[in-house]
Amino acid sequence: MGANIATFLLRMSHSEAIVKTEPVVDAFTQEPYPIPGPIPSFLTVGPALRSAFEQLKEAQKGAETGDHMKTAARNALRIPYNQIIIDLADFVELASRKDPTLPYKAGLEYFWRKRSSTSHATAVLTAPTLTVVNGPDRGTVIGKATPVAGAKSYEMQYTYGDPTVESNWSYLTVHGRASKMISRTLEAGKTCSLRVRGVGTSEPGPWSNYVTLIVT
Repeated sequence: MGANIATFLLRMSHSEAIVKTEPVVDAFTQEPYPIPGPIPSFLTVGPALRSAFEQLKEAQKGAETGDHMKTAARNALRIPYNQIIIDLADFVELASRKDPTLPYKAGLEYFWRKRSSTSHATAVLTAPTLTVVNGPDRGTVIGKATPVAGAKSYEMQYTYGDPTVESNWSYLTVHGRASKMISRTLEAGKTCSLRVRGVGTSEPGPWSNYVTLIVT
């Protein structure tokens, strides 16, 4: 993935690179990180990653006003920032051999889709139909989705907010099959919406309908 991301980043404007990589920065700014286990020391994560992103973003804002010093700073910051993202992408790609949903948890969905579209054609996944009921234990829900041809796993998201606002959704869990998806981490007493999608070998399919219920 790294070589492809390098190509994509070099072709992007500074503003576009900031927008497209912000999900990666968000994913690796605070623990727990998307990838379980220790993070290699050569990777830039946590406060250092956030600082590199904010410095580039701030320099770009100044450059857009015509500030020549900010423009020079932005150009200097962009090169090491690109490498930070490429290194993270390489690590995620290695870890995704066991969990194909990792690129999406790590905020690399845009680059993963781009890589897939330039490598080979893949089967188009369809949207499943989701049903959800409360489980026997407090804070537990049990979901069931219609199987999606070509899906290797199923990713579920949740929100306690307005389900029609895309930014409200957060990752909940991944299951290997659609027939029974269990989550025991929701807050009892809250109104919660859930949705699911199938994930193939290269990219996920569209989201299902969302289901809203009060978690017991």
